[in-house]
Parts: sequence; C-alpha cells; structure tokens
Amino acid sequence: MTQTMTNKTKNKILQVFHDLQELALLDKSQNLIKSYQQLSLPINEYTVCITPRSGSSWLTEILSKTKILGSPEEWLNPGNLPGIIQNRYPCLDVIEYFDCIKRTQCTENKVFGMELSFFQYQLVCDALETTKNGSSLSLLNLEKNKSIYLYRLDLVAQAVSLYRAVETGMFHSAQRNASEKALVDFKYSEDRIWHWLIHILQQEFGWQKNFSKKGISPLCLTYEEMWSNPNLTKLRIIHHVLGNLDQSSEIDKVSSYNHTKIANSKSNEIITNFYENHAKKIDFCLQNRGKLNAAKIRKELGL
Repeated sequence: MTQTMTNKTKNKILQVFHDLQELALLDKSQNLIKSYQQLSLPINEYTVCITPRSGSSWLTEILSKTKILGSPEEWLNPGNLPGIIQNRYPCLDVIEYFDCIKRTQCTENKVFGMELSFFQYQLVCDALETTKNGSSLSLLNLEKNKSIYLYRLDLVAQAVSLYRAVETGMFHSAQRNASEKALVDFKYSEDRIWHWLIHILQQEFGWQKNFSKKGISPLCLTYEEMWSNPNLTKLRIIHHVLGNLDQSSEIDKVSSYNHTKIANSKSNEIITNFYENHAKKIDFCLQNRGKLNAAKIRKELGL
C-alpha cells in the first residue's frame, strides 16, 4: 500500500486506507475481517447513482425498511470512510473493504445496495484499478449490477438546498443536531449558488456520459416523485432489482419516516429570487443538463 500511495497521493479513498493501515494490521482487526469473510456474498447487487441534495438519505431509509434491499448507504464516501473503517471494518485495502461490506450489509435474501455520487464513483474506480489490477473493477460493475439514477427536476431548488446545507451544516432532518442547525442563518449569494448549481450539473454530465459509454439503462427516479409517493418509488426499485416477486406485495406500506423536508420560507424566497434574476441562464442549464460539462456551461453563460 505504501508504494501505491506514493503514486496516488491525491486519491482520498486510498489515503484513508493508507492512514489506517496500522489499525488494519492488528490481530484483532484481522480476526474480525476473517469472521466477515466466512459470510456468503450477495446474489443481487444494485447501485444508486446519486446527485447532491436529491433525497438520497431519505431513499436509504425507505429501502432499508423493506428488509429485502440491503442498506444502501454511501459506503465509499471519503468523508464517512475513516469512521466506518475505525468502528466497523478495519480493512487493509479497498478490495478487502468491498468484500466485507458486501458480505455483511446484504439482507437475508442476499441483496446488497449502495449509493455513489459521480465524484465518489471516479475515486472508487481509480482506487480499485490502482490497488490491484484491472480485473478488480468488476467489484463495481454498473453494467452487471442493477443501476438506479436519482436526480432532482427542480435544479435551482437543488442548488439552493446544497448551498444552504454547506453554509449551515444541516444536510438532513434526521441528523443529531438538526434542530440547532435549522436555526443557523445563511445569506443570499448568487455566486455560491451558481457554484453549487454547476457542481450538480457536472455530476449529472458525468453520470449520463458513463451510462451512454457503457450502454447502461438505469431506472430513473426523481426527488419529486419520491416525496409525492414513496411507496410507489419503493415498489419500482423492488421490481427493478428483484423482478416482479410476490415478496413486494408483502412489504408494509410505511406511512412515516425520520427524514422530512428541511426547506424553509427563506429557502423558497432565495429560489424565487434566483429564478427571477437568471431565467434565461437557468433555461439554458435545464436544456443542456447531462449534455455539457461544467467548463462548457460556464463558458456559454459567462460565469
């Protein structure tokens, strides 16, 4: 791993494993991993290809409660990875980690799911290719695994939501300090909203280009659909991942979840102002989302 990190010092995922290598080498850590490796691998796998502020945390809660779709967390989010490795999976490298989460995070019917942003996907592919060899990329095979694409129709609301989350530290209503973070004030900054809007568009472009290149036809879900009818969203995913199984009719219709919308009147006011001030530019973005990369969009809009 040391040699690998010399060549790939900028890969955040590889850096985490490098930093925690001493923990992974402890006898108790290796014994724990060996116990995980005795478990069987999943039969069905799926990846939710997410964009920021598209309702992915709430979708995780919806799918986890079915008990037949695994626990599709962001298992390879570089920000969360150190804590996950230290507290649950003290693995030597990303290959070992992939193996462990697949064996331990699948349901009794052997289904494993996870969520990835496009930037995380790029890091994971790079880490897998660097750690071993090209064949390790089969661990994240979107062509073989069922793919789901989650995005948001209201692009401006999505950008404002991301801007607010970054500014206040409140990313979802179920986090421990949500009530405290909800009171944090945040200012209207058109430059920062444009920054995050372009950030979202770049991830959408990356996913669409990847789907096209690999001939992938994902199940497409929207934030708006999920909020209006979560049970329908859940059934669509069950059918996409498992087929038209009788199991799906036995899944209870959950009427309440821990996650709720966190937009407030100030968020709505900012969204309205931003639309009014940049109607033509927003229309251009909407017409070209998934088609142009961030650099071209910035150039066309003079940003």
